[in-house]
Amino acid sequence: MPDARQTADQASICPADKGIIGVGKGLRQTLKVIEMSKSIYESKAAKQFAQVAMIFAVLAAALAMVPAVSDADTAAAASCSDDPGIAAWTPEYIGEGEAAGPMPAAFFTGKAAGITVDVTAGAGAFDQKVGMVLTPVYDSAVIEQIAEGVGAGAQNVTAIDITFVNADGEEVEPLAPVKVVFTSDTISGNAKIAHLNSAGSIEEMEAEIDGGTAAFESGAFSVYAVVDGDRLQVDFNVNGSVIATMYLKENDTIDHVIYDPDVGTLADGVFFRGWTTVQDYTFETDALTIDGVRDQLTKTLNGEEGGAEVVENTVTYHAM
Repeated sequence: MPDARQTADQASICPADKGIIGVGKGLRQTLKVIEMSKSIYESKAAKQFAQVAMIFAVLAAALAMVPAVSDADTAAAASCSDDPGIAAWTPEYIGEGEAAGPMPAAFFTGKAAGITVDVTAGAGAFDQKVGMVLTPVYDSAVIEQIAEGVGAGAQNVTAIDITFVNADGEEVEPLAPVKVVFTSDTISGNAKIAHLNSAGSIEEMEAEIDGGTAAFESGAFSVYAVVDGDRLQVDFNVNGSVIATMYLKENDTIDHVIYDPDVGTLADGVFFRGWTTVQDYTFETDALTIDGVRDQLTKTLNGEEGGAEVVENTVTYHAM
């Protein structure tokens, strides 16, 4: 029956160390053969031949004593490495039941819903080894909730559920904020980053938007969204009802975005004079043509004098 301490020691040895130990055993056994051979061969020629044969015998014996590398040894080799690298922390490489322990600095990357997500975590940001999981979110109720939370004019909401999981598939939150970078051609200078937190509230992140990237820090992960915010909502109202809604942002070709809505059939004796932002307009109120509306909206976007009044990111025009 093997010694229990010996078995435990062998289990803790890395595969590479096991190979070295095996080679050592082979050399010791082969040296015994060499000592025995000295008494057999006396002549010079015989000794030279014996020396060559002994060299091959040493190599063969050493190779024969190296144990085969099993799957368990392969897993052990990963845990023995001083340089875990990036791939070691992806879900596919976390061994089931792997011992917990502070995780070294790591870099995670993945892509979902057309957005590349890069996360940089400092040493100790996680108290155990984890992997990042990205899941695109298409639930219309969630998308609408995010859009409403960001505010009027929010369009093109792209949401991703970001989670970190340990070896047992359990979700783990970082102990300290980590850096997150979103990269996509759809991230404009007007974009916003929103977070649907665990309490069900929408919070806007303080993100640096630059050239198709959005960078921010966070210590809590669930659903994050890129929202094409800061679009100016333009409503056209006829007799108290909105008949058309258009969205305008900086650098848009305004003639292509702001079109002339059809006011529909008017009652006998009623004539359409034009548009105004004054809800309680009078006969003396100036009426704007659709070109006048476009000029006024251009001044609004540029912050120039003579722009339209904006209420909660919305400009409303009333038919006169």
